[in-house]
Amino acid sequence: MTNFWKQFVGWGTELKDDPFVNARFKLTLFYTIAIGLVFLITNEVLMYTRVGVIENSITTNLDPVLKTQIIHQINEGLQRMTIILYGMLTLALVGLSFIIGGRTLSPIRQIVRAQKRFIADASHELRTPLAIMKTNSEVALLDGEHITSSEAHATLQSNLEEMNRMSKIIENLLSLSYYDNRFTEIPFSAIKFSDLVTNITNKSQSLAVKKAIELQLTASQEGLVLGNPTALEQLTINLVKNAVTYTQPHGRVTIEVCDKGNHLELRVKDNGVGIAEKDLPNIFSPFYKAGESRTQEEKGSSGLGLTIVRKIVDRHKGTIEVHSKLGKGTTVLVSLPKLNPKDYPRS
Repeated sequence: MTNFWKQFVGWGTELKDDPFVNARFKLTLFYTIAIGLVFLITNEVLMYTRVGVIENSITTNLDPVLKTQIIHQINEGLQRMTIILYGMLTLALVGLSFIIGGRTLSPIRQIVRAQKRFIADASHELRTPLAIMKTNSEVALLDGEHITSSEAHATLQSNLEEMNRMSKIIENLLSLSYYDNRFTEIPFSAIKFSDLVTNITNKSQSLAVKKAIELQLTASQEGLVLGNPTALEQLTINLVKNAVTYTQPHGRVTIEVCDKGNHLELRVKDNGVGIAEKDLPNIFSPFYKAGESRTQEEKGSSGLGLTIVRKIVDRHKGTIEVHSKLGKGTTVLVSLPKLNPKDYPRS
């Protein structure tokens, strides 16, 4: 019984300190008072109206004293019924106000929770390379004069890799903040999307060669999109890099740009490790790790690539789909609205 009471007190204290719970109760009180005042005013108006109606309904031949008593008794009966009815309405009103308050605060609470989770994940990702660098440096200092040049070189090399990893995380965090800020204007222009994708494919060949992967642009249909060239380059680079990273040596990655009428479709397909079906709904979440098969390939990855891709697609009013089967590969489809050259004046 004592443990239950302690748990109950702890739960109550936690709720008391929760700003959303406090805000919900305040909203409930506000809604209840506001609607309650409307009921009270309405009741007063109806009461005076009711007395007038009763007086006019009762025959005027009655004794004035008797007439007053009858009106008083009828009014008292109606008043009791009104109090009972308003009591029931008040209880319903409090419950309804509590539900409305919760619904009102729910989106804000979800945003705050997402921000807290994002900050915690970002802190964790940055803390890991810092811990490795700290450990490497402490070990090197403990060895002192006995450390060999090869060991010192290995320590510096490891620290440099971790610095690069931190730099990549910070760079992606800045990119994510930039594309996620709706108040930041991104300069758009008419872009030959097929030329942009061809250029990125050529630049990515060196990355594919290192893993002995065949990287090929199999279709490149012409078309204009209205977009930011830097953002669309980053989008394409992230998708191609992901495909190469999660494809095993001697695998194949194909890229296509297809004209689908009112939009252009970028298709990046690989025959790599794939993504489990249960992980697909979460792959655009920051720092999400999708299964062991992909985690093994994620060394040096910031975990923000697909999140940034999603934000870029949203800013360009496009859509993105990911189809994947574990062990059979992944296909990413990005659709961007096509620009009619007649609608875009030449400079």
